[in-house]
Amino acid sequence: MNQNLKQIFELETAEKYNEAYSEYQKLISENNAEFETWKHYFFFLWSMIEDVNGLFKKDIDLRSELEIKGQEMLKKAFEMEQSNPIYKMVYLGSKSQNDKEQSLYKNACAESKLILKTKHSGKGLLNEYYNQVFNLE
Repeated sequence: MNQNLKQIFELETAEKYNEAYSEYQKLISENNAEFETWKHYFFFLWSMIEDVNGLFKKDIDLRSELEIKGQEMLKKAFEMEQSNPIYKMVYLGSKSQNDKEQSLYKNACAESKLILKTKHSGKGLLNEYYNQVFNLE
């Protein structure tokens, strides 16, 4: 894992959201960040919009842009790797489901739980989110 991301996860865990945002901005501008960085960055932005109750003080309004870009990236990830149960779970969970898709979604959730437990048990907002949603601890 990227050392810079580890530092950002420490800031997130310490609720130093403004500092984490600045570090994400530097990381993204410096090296045209890879998917792993963007994944955590977009989740961070979503968390700042939805969950932190004023602890994040940056003057940004990215809700609609974040939703549109997130849906585009989610669809693209699923199309590129349809066998990935996490992508399948999140993609199917983000849209209205017919009976077949609901069954596929439930199977993807079950498959994803073990992967998430082993791969996302560390620090940072996304890892904490996975732990809460899937009761991984």
